[in-house]
Amino acid sequence: MSTRITYLGFLLLLVFLTGCQKIINLNLPTPAYQLVVEGHIENGTNPYVILTHNAAYFSTFTPADIANTFVHGALITVSNGAQTDTLHELSYDTAGIVAYIYTDVLSKKPIVGQVGQSYSLYINSNGKVLTSVTTIPQLTPLDSVWVVPANSGRSNNDSLVLLMAEYTSPPSINVYVRYFTETNNEGFLVDYNSVFSNQLFYGKKFSFSLNSGIQRGDTSYNHDYPYFHRGDTITVKWSNIDQAQYTFWNTLEYVENNQGSPFSNPIVIATNINGGLGIWGGYGSTYKTLIVPDN
Repeated sequence: MSTRITYLGFLLLLVFLTGCQKIINLNLPTPAYQLVVEGHIENGTNPYVILTHNAAYFSTFTPADIANTFVHGALITVSNGAQTDTLHELSYDTAGIVAYIYTDVLSKKPIVGQVGQSYSLYINSNGKVLTSVTTIPQLTPLDSVWVVPANSGRSNNDSLVLLMAEYTSPPSINVYVRYFTETNNEGFLVDYNSVFSNQLFYGKKFSFSLNSGIQRGDTSYNHDYPYFHRGDTITVKWSNIDQAQYTFWNTLEYVENNQGSPFSNPIVIATNINGGLGIWGGYGSTYKTLIVPDN
């Protein structure tokens, strides 16, 4: 009898819980208009800035919507303290979407990134002013790269290999790195977690694996992640960055990797843009290339 009562009580509780559902409609306010910057300067290259504006969280993102986020006609300058150059707006077609970029490749004397140099960014868009400063840090290249057979439980696929690297961390603390990989000249891509700090292993030499970069939104491209294939030509771009840029990418990737998780902690994406959002960052880049043997 007691078992039947307990079972009946459980059913009543289940009906009560399932019957107490309430649909909650979130009515989020339209966010205040803000400019968003993605700008970089790298050793040996010209600066560039992609200038857009923010959008509501539940906005649609059709090609037309994306195109409308680009901000045109802004005055953008970059200065190294001795030279100030104005960036020019150029357009290019990428996968059917016309994108816009500000750069100084059309200048008579363009600024070219140098290791150890600081660069100031100034943006004026319809009277809204944004500023930032970044530095191209000293280079701390990888010692070497090589591959080992993949140990992934995919014993039926002998073509997969894992990329390994050796690195000697400088004795000074606060060295920050972002890495990219390129396979067969298809363009550099980043991993889900692309930035490192040497705070736990400064002054030490150690070996570690480097995952292949990912093509976000293209699951067919990533089906062998994090491995490479025999016969691939792999190039690793190892870029020293400053702390502000490390913090930006670290917080952004945390948000991207935990999207939709009810257990993740809320986090604000860091920025070094005064008056706006985004990043103005210097890259001190070195490269390692490896041709993976066919067997």
